[in-house]
Amino acid sequence: MDFFLFQPLPIRRCIQAAGLGIEEIIERGPYAPEVEYQSRRVYIFARKPAPLPGTKDDFTLIRLSGYVRPSVVPNRDR
Repeated sequence: MDFFLFQPLPIRRCIQAAGLGIEEIIERGPYAPEVEYQSRRVYIFARKPAPLPGTKDDFTLIRLSGYVRPSVVPNRDR
């Protein structure tokens, strides 16, 4: 299995450069070796800015994990 580890600061800069606002950053150590690879984990929660009046925007970026894979789901708050 291949995977990539990223440092949090460059990822945070990329998120902000894309126009997203950082909501929260959570860092944690690894779980037990039999559970997962022994690396620090970072979860970056970011949100698109509010849509402009008259536009339709149904998606919000909800989480970027230590593997930095965006999860996009419909925003049910609106």
